[in-house]
Amino acid sequence: MAKPNIEDTKGSDLSSASSVTFGDEDFYFITGTTTITSFTEKTAGVRRAVKFSGVLTLTHNATSLILPGEVNITTAANDRVEFISLGSGNWICSNYQRANGTALVASSGGGLTLISSQSASSSSTIDFTGLDSTYDVYMITGSNIIVSTNCTLGLQISTDGGSTWDTTSYYGGNIGADNLGTTRTNSYNNASSAYLTGALDRTNGGTSNGFGFQAYIYNLIDATVTYFNTQSALIDSTANTYIGFHGGGQLGTNTTAGDALRIIPTAGNITSGKFKIYGLQKS
Repeated sequence: MAKPNIEDTKGSDLSSASSVTFGDEDFYFITGTTTITSFTEKTAGVRRAVKFSGVLTLTHNATSLILPGEVNITTAANDRVEFISLGSGNWICSNYQRANGTALVASSGGGLTLISSQSASSSSTIDFTGLDSTYDVYMITGSNIIVSTNCTLGLQISTDGGSTWDTTSYYGGNIGADNLGTTRTNSYNNASSAYLTGALDRTNGGTSNGFGFQAYIYNLIDATVTYFNTQSALIDSTANTYIGFHGGGQLGTNTTAGDALRIIPTAGNITSGKFKIYGLQKS
């Protein structure tokens, strides 16, 4: 990938827009979260290097904006890209380097691509936005999670990029067993969030022993009901026992395609922890 060097010039930062206009400089920062579908015309062979400042969608077009893998790309902060003009307003992405070092396109269908990673720090929520039809299935993981008070980690869906969040119509349940051989169940009906975990215990070991979970989300970008399943390992807040849970259910009753997911505790905040979201490559 071409990189800025002592002969390259940096242009003023460009705000994301449906159509972005490059100037005569070689290198640009693109800010904002607006989906980009095209770049304005430059002479064929002109190259432009870009660094993105945040999450947005680059929309693949077989003629005007040719992207690796022939699919839309969800950017992340500090992703670096090179575009080459093909003339007549058409461009091709010749190189895309993710800031986290992962491959942009999996070698075959079914692989997981890391989209975004966040660390909690006394966080009331962890939000993943900019999700689109690039992937049919998303996976969220949480590790080394410490909470400020006893709670359950919930999952909410948004259909407007995270401006608002669905807070009703979550249905599902969890079932598991603890280290004493006791079966545990937990169901919810028309709740304010879906349950990613069982009850997390801060009092009995939860200040130093981190919890973890893994969840798959299906049909997020379809205008239908979104489903999920989850598994978690934790210390139960009511009995001070180690427990493994498996569960699943329905994320709201959205009739519009979902495009964002929120992790939210039922009480307090998330003191610390690492959260990642992956896309499952289409076959």
